[in-house]
Amino acid sequence: MNYPRLLILSNECISQGGSNGRTMRNFLIGWDKECLAQFCLRLHNPDYEICDNYFCVTDAEALAAFKGKRSAVTNEEPRKSDTATTARKRNSIISYARDIVWNSGRWKSYAYKKWLSDFSPEVVLLQAGDSAFMYKLAVQIKKQFNVPLVLFNSEGYFFKNFDYFRSHGAAHLFYPIYHAHFKRWFKRAIKCADFSIYANHGLKSAYDKKFGKPSDVIYTVTELSPERTESHDGFVTSYLGNLGVGRQVQLVEIAKTLQSISCDLYLDVYGSADESVRLELESCPGIRYHGLVPYEDVKRIMYSSDLLVHVENFSDFYKKDSIYAFSTKIADSLASGVCFLLYAPSNLECYKYLEQNGAAYTAKDRDSLASTLAEIVRDEASRTKYIQAAIELVKKNHDPKKNTNHFQSIIISCAER
Repeated sequence: MNYPRLLILSNECISQGGSNGRTMRNFLIGWDKECLAQFCLRLHNPDYEICDNYFCVTDAEALAAFKGKRSAVTNEEPRKSDTATTARKRNSIISYARDIVWNSGRWKSYAYKKWLSDFSPEVVLLQAGDSAFMYKLAVQIKKQFNVPLVLFNSEGYFFKNFDYFRSHGAAHLFYPIYHAHFKRWFKRAIKCADFSIYANHGLKSAYDKKFGKPSDVIYTVTELSPERTESHDGFVTSYLGNLGVGRQVQLVEIAKTLQSISCDLYLDVYGSADESVRLELESCPGIRYHGLVPYEDVKRIMYSSDLLVHVENFSDFYKKDSIYAFSTKIADSLASGVCFLLYAPSNLECYKYLEQNGAAYTAKDRDSLASTLAEIVRDEASRTKYIQAAIELVKKNHDPKKNTNHFQSIIISCAER
């Protein structure tokens, strides 16, 4: 296959760790490494098997260059990986100031310009987020090299007319100005983009209605297959995932419901949590909190479970903020051969997707949670039915070979126009 030189712009590097990095990695399996490069803001555990041509500029380096220290931005070899850092609390003022720093272009060192010129991209792919300066950079590179621009979009930031930073005071009042600034650059990018790829049909529908640009849906892929080989005692229910978006409230509800069915039923929770969330989880008698585990252990834990759960918060804020939420863990859970339960508001795209396809148990309130969990625990035949439907859905929408080929064919066809 004749692969065009593809330049990816994103916050996270291609990796097997972070959700965005792993999503992009899986779409690029088999791509000619000589024809792949990535500009990113965080080089943490990059997957050099997929791509070995990275240029990383961190926020700290961009700020140093903004202050006049241009030598702060280099691409000296070997730059293996940066260290994991805790993300700073953001708000609209900080984000706007960040855009000013990046849009100044002072971080564009000789090393960056030479790296970009040497690679000479034939297609630019932007993994869309909420950083306006990344859209500006994508448009600039597209025009500089006169090449196609493709957007991969998994979030509805354009439609968030509410302060999703949940800030207070001046930062909250400033949000409309920040959001208008973001939308202005998003519009410029999507209007000159040749194609958009969306992570689910809800996103595609919303953006198509607004912009009417060529687009398609490609769901996240999974490399898991049903391999439940580990034996264990009792009925094991597990949650593995992000604990930073209010999900602990619903996890506590699940644990209490399990305990009401039988005092021998517990919810095992795996994931990184701040101090307040950790204390909330550990104070619940029905929860066994284990902390963050590596991805290889995640797969082992999934295979040794009887039920996997995913939750989204039910507050009015999260019903708006998570409307297009589609965790990368959903595809893995469906493919695992383990029964899967989603406890979330029914307006969310992930809820609609699973319910419409009958591939997982769904519960939209406490009453349905209680009856659904009781059925799951007591009815093995019912679990088997859902597991079979989940496996069929994975073959249809989450197959790694089919989705990767589809993704790559879109990039190649854009390059050939």
